[in-house]
Amino acid sequence: MRSVVPWRNISEHYGPWSSICDRYRRWCREGRCTVMLVALRTELDALD
Repeated sequence: MRSVVPWRNISEHYGPWSSICDRYRRWCREGRCTVMLVALRTELDALD
């Protein structure tokens, strides 16, 4: 998965943009992003 999120534009409320970017990349590398997307898709399908 690839993201075009402008990391530097993320609210400081969430912490340093570099930490958020690193965490996102780690989650994707570990497969967590896929797991989250599948879970969201499953929940959306259940609403139909």
